[in-house]
Amino acid sequence: MQKFNIPARDLPVLRLSFHGSPAGHIEPEDLWIVGTNGRLVLVNRGEHYIIIDRAENFEPPQWHIAPLADRSKGQKLGPDTLRSVL
Repeated sequence: MQKFNIPARDLPVLRLSFHGSPAGHIEPEDLWIVGTNGRLVLVNRGEHYIIIDRAENFEPPQWHIAPLADRSKGQKLGPDTLRSVL
């Protein structure tokens, strides 16, 4: 980001709740990563997951989620996979 003169700034965190109780949060982590269009981190009950967009540049997003501890277990992100990690 320094190379392109983009200043640092705070980004919003999405706090998730279930029946009024905290269920986790999703926060942006990296914008430019080789092989992805950005990365988010989901934290839930001490477990960490990475969420990445694997789409080609300027194509619709293709979100995938994987446990941070074992990225080989990645799967396409959808309502059912999100529910399973929450």
